Amino acid sequence: MPDIFANVAVGIIKGLVYAYDFVTWPIYFLVFSPVYKLSKSNRIKNLPINPSVPEDLESIEFKKRCSRYASSLKQLTRDEIDQVEKETRGQADNENWFKHRKGRITASLAGAIYKQRDCTPPDGILKQIFQYQPRLNLKALEHGKKYETVAVDMYKIVMSSCGNVVDVLPSGVTIDFNNQFIAASVDGVVKSHADSHQAGNLEIKCPYVEQNVTLEELAIERKSFYLSAKSDCQSSYDQYLESPKMYSFRCEDMVYVNTLDCNLNINTAHNYYIQIQVQMGVTDRQWCDFVVFLVDQTRLPNVAGQLFIQRVLFDRCFYQNELVPKFHKFYLTGIVPELLTQRVKNGRKLYPNSSKYKYK
Repeated sequence: MPDIFANVAVGIIKGLVYAYDFVTWPIYFLVFSPVYKLSKSNRIKNLPINPSVPEDLESIEFKKRCSRYASSLKQLTRDEIDQVEKETRGQADNENWFKHRKGRITASLAGAIYKQRDCTPPDGILKQIFQYQPRLNLKALEHGKKYETVAVDMYKIVMSSCGNVVDVLPSGVTIDFNNQFIAASVDGVVKSHADSHQAGNLEIKCPYVEQNVTLEELAIERKSFYLSAKSDCQSSYDQYLESPKMYSFRCEDMVYVNTLDCNLNINTAHNYYIQIQVQMGVTDRQWCDFVVFLVDQTRLPNVAGQLFIQRVLFDRCFYQNELVPKFHKFYLTGIVPELLTQRVKNGRKLYPNSSKYKYK
């Protein structure tokens, strides 16, 4: 005889092993439900799906339900979006930063979504979007967090030495007003003293390497690195890249900066290029300074290394005509189905019987 228990909830059925696929209904429930003693691994995965949600999430009926659900969601006003941005400054140190990114396509995941093949299930990316996976605390992330403020200071020093005094202001999560399932957060907002009305974004990367190498060596050794050697072959994205600049620096009793020859560009095939374009599309800014701050680990505790700066211009056609449609499709076929079923959250495949998606 299975155990029996009663559960009362308002708005959503909770605690029932049969309730994991229920859509929220705004009514009161008093439910007596059998709870079968299943092993932890089988408790959710092997239970039959609730009849209110069809097993085939690719059916026309379920696709219509997803469209209705998406259309019914409250849209934020511009003032509310501005308030979210202010409340989420501080990024990962601010719990609200995670709250407002959850369930949205963020710029950091944009490249993976854009490049994902049609036959690849959305489950892996959904785990990141809904923060089902634990937050990572790797050496590389700690290194980036440690040196980001130093990189900002060095960027300001170099810009000032070139005759362009700038301020770098903090920024939180910005939500795309026209596509509110898309959000982005930048490392800073750049305002020039010469033209404070033309603000741009700042995106900083601090690669973690234990040995003493240069950015040029990293670009050669790591084919997946976010900088690449300049090529004689013209890319369709070249028109959106300004001439890069590179410097060596060392911080002792004073800051010493030397200009270097630069034969590198941002790697436009890398996900970071797409991340930057999405950031500009969401924040409605026309340029972003991409900064790579490489610290020479062999000279610590003194800070020395290389600084790469390249201004990337906004490609509006790429954002509106290629990226947004791809994100909208992923939203309706990945995010909304997961919101309605929570299959991935409960350890199940989102599309278990699909002929389209190929699970490993």
